[in-house]
Parts: sequence; C-alpha cells; structure tokens
Amino acid sequence: TKNIFFSLCISIASPSYMPMNTTSNTTKDLPTKPVIGTRKHSVLTERLVSAAVGSTVTVIATNPIEVIKSRLQVQKLGQTSGSIELLNSIIRVEGPAALWRGLPPALIAAVPTTMLYFGTFEAIRSRTNEMYGPGVLATGTAGTIARSFVAIVVSPIELVRTYMQSTSAVDAKAQGISAIMKEVVQKRGITGLWAGVGPTLFRDAPFSAIYWSLLEYIRITLNAYIPGTDRMKLFAVDFTAGAVSGMIAASVTTPFDVLKTRAQLSAVDSSSIRSTSMTKAWNSIIQTEGTKGLFRGVIPRVVKIAPACAITISSYEITKRFLQGA
Repeated sequence: TKNIFFSLCISIASPSYMPMNTTSNTTKDLPTKPVIGTRKHSVLTERLVSAAVGSTVTVIATNPIEVIKSRLQVQKLGQTSGSIELLNSIIRVEGPAALWRGLPPALIAAVPTTMLYFGTFEAIRSRTNEMYGPGVLATGTAGTIARSFVAIVVSPIELVRTYMQSTSAVDAKAQGISAIMKEVVQKRGITGLWAGVGPTLFRDAPFSAIYWSLLEYIRITLNAYIPGTDRMKLFAVDFTAGAVSGMIAASVTTPFDVLKTRAQLSAVDSSSIRSTSMTKAWNSIIQTEGTKGLFRGVIPRVVKIAPACAITISSYEITKRFLQGA
C-alpha cells in the first residue's frame, strides 16, 4: 500500500503516508474563511481528496526513480551498474519514455489504494487512540495495520507494476496489464498474483511503524521549538518531518524491498533470480552477493521516498486547507 512526491508507502511502497488530525500539527489556530454558499465538505471527503491529489502527483513524478531502483535490484551477479550509469543506459537504449514504464498500473492503483489506506487508517486509529491515547504508539500501530491490509489487497497490480519497471519493453515476456496477469496465472495459478506478498508485508509493516512514529515525534519536536502557526511554518514542519521519516524508514526496510522485487519478477519470468522462500532468497543473496546485495537500489529508493513523503504530506495539508476554505 500507498507512496508516495509518494506509494504508497502507497506503496510504496509501495511505494502515501501522513497522519490526519494529529495533536502535534493542526490548523485549528489558523484563521479560516467562511464557506461560500451552502457547499460543505465532510472531513472524510477532504482527507480522501487531499490524499488522492498528493498520491497522483507523487506517482507520476517519481516513476523514473522507481524504474532505476527496480532494475538495480534485479541485476544478476556481476552486473554493477550505478544509478547514473543505468539512467543513461535506459535513455540511450530505450528512450526517455522507458523511465515511465509501469506508470499505468501505478496510476490505476494510486487513488483507490490511497483512499483505502486512509479510510482504514482512520478507522483503526480511532480505536488505537482509545486504547493508547493520541500519540506515537496509536499512530504507529494504526499505520502498520492499515498498510499491511492494503498491501495484500493491491498485491496483484503491484506485481504488474514491478515487472514492467524491472524489464525493458524488448525483454518483457508479456506486455500490458492483462497480458502480464494472464502470464502469471498460466504459470503459477491465481495465487501467483500474490507472489512477493510476504516480503511486501515484512517491508511495509516496519516501514509504516517507523515512518508514522518518527513523523509524529518529529512534528511534535519541531512544533515545540519553532514558534508560530502561520502556513509557511506548518508547511516547513510537514515537509521536514515527512522527508526525514521517509528516508530512515526506506533505508531500514530496503532488504525486504529487494526480496519483493525479485519474487514478483520471478512470477512472470522464470529465467530471473528466484528462490522458493523468503528465507532461502535472503540466504542466497548473502552467499552470492554479500550483505550489500540486500541493499541494492537503496540510494534511488531513499531519493524517491524521502521527497515523496515530504511532498505528499505537504500536498495533503495544502489541499485539505483549501477544501476547508482556510
């Protein structure tokens, strides 16, 4: 689920990520303009529309980085292209448009994934707030559960996106969303569409726990040290907290992102790197590539997710305030 500019996350992620109505950063102190006429927006509508706008912008802007990251993660032993070298190679051989491979399934999933994620998150957080009280624990727990649920639901479309981004149009075994899904079902049955869901959960659950908890903590800390309630200050706090939290969470969870990418690629392409279980895949990477193999693509992953989280939460807050007439 959900990224993500940001997944996901959504996502993200992946690849969506920001808490609403946190005690650390609200707009209640801002002067608000009266709603013109009789047009009114429910709080839920404001949140969903705001999140949808942020996630759509995120997906489009960060797709090239996601393509580079995915291809770095599936490089076979002996292939050591760096991010810049790989970027130049893609543009030279496949053309600039190749940097947006996998965009259609990413866009298809972006808005519904984000809406499902935030809807689930809010429902769960209302309960965790009652259990633990508003704060880091309640937010982190709700984010973890919501992201895990969404990851399972959107796994098939995430598999398609990952496969398209990991392969060139020339080398791909199948083209198009329906053709790729058909290829997977023919080879591995309907459950093959959920290939990589294990590593995805091991990636997304810790990511959400780390991200949401750090985000809440950083927002509380910054608001305590930076005076004022003006819009620029609120924007700066959101942006900084989102970027730092996303960077740390992305770095820590990269090994499971590598496992997820390889598992999903192998569901379509039997010639790709493949192991029968997550544990075997982990051990195989350690034995053949060393620990650094588990962190393939960490730089583009961080480069994508840090600004994605920052811009997504900022876009969300700006859109929410606009809908509120603030």
